[in-house]
Amino acid sequence: LIQKAQAGDTTEIQIDTSAPLKDGVYKLTEKNFDTNGWKTYLNITVTGGKITKVDYNNINEEEKLKTEDDEYQKNMKKKTGVGPKEYVPQLSDALIEHQNTDGISVVSGATHSSHIFKMYAAQLINAAQKGDTAPIEVDNLVYAEEDK
Repeated sequence: LIQKAQAGDTTEIQIDTSAPLKDGVYKLTEKNFDTNGWKTYLNITVTGGKITKVDYNNINEEEKLKTEDDEYQKNMKKKTGVGPKEYVPQLSDALIEHQNTDGISVVSGATHSSHIFKMYAAQLINAAQKGDTAPIEVDNLVYAEEDK
């Protein structure tokens, strides 16, 4: 969806949220690291027409997961009240429970991450409805912050 818009394709995209899911593993990753050195990935496994496994996280250039970065966890939790050790499993479990993005609530303190998760999950659900297991790479444009 995002890739079509970035490519200038303005044709309307039809999404049938009630279409059945086809079994397989569906993968999405961001192409670029953000200004903090992280990029998001999301993989879902569909078995028996249901989402049975969600592997969601952020990874840095050293291939360290955000949920394993204690310093990041401490700083984010101090600032927003929640860190990746809390919001990553919350979002992942919600997708398995609801089987779509409609029932997933935004995690307070992780609003941006919640919206990204829901947007990427919707793309993977769309791929699973088609049975398209080709990995999706999101060309997330990243602009460095200017020093003031």
